Amino acid sequence: MFKSIGIRHKGKSLMTDIALLKSIIICNRESPLSTEKILEEMAIYSNGLSKTYLKVVSEYRKNKGKRAFDAVTDRYQGHIWESYKRILVRLEDFDPIELTDQISALQELVLQNQISKSMVDVEKKANLLTIIATASVFAVILNFAVVVVFMDTMAMLGKVF
Repeated sequence: MFKSIGIRHKGKSLMTDIALLKSIIICNRESPLSTEKILEEMAIYSNGLSKTYLKVVSEYRKNKGKRAFDAVTDRYQGHIWESYKRILVRLEDFDPIELTDQISALQELVLQNQISKSMVDVEKKANLLTIIATASVFAVILNFAVVVVFMDTMAMLGKVF
């Protein structure tokens, strides 16, 4: 359960950071920013991933190129994080309109992933409640059976003595 809470927290953090990235790109549509400047703004305004962005900026300034973005996937695993990393790597390669389209597609992917994880959690909880309810019904039926046997035993002992 705690693992799923951590996953949800990372997913929400990613979702807010994707929205932040999209906002930065839309606000600077007329004068596109450099990758370094976008990452700096992400580090400033991000809540959950600011340390990761600072590490990426540091590595990017050391001229590590695409390897600088490995900090994103080193810390967080999964195909969604790989997609996010690919977008970050190509910030300067696309015009802002194409970039916002790609970010919107990634937002949809993250949303669908969160919905499917929530559905799995709901299904697990429903199965657990079904098991508990079934066990309760079984205990009540067993209780009636035990009471009937006990009453029959008492009646038989009453006849014997």
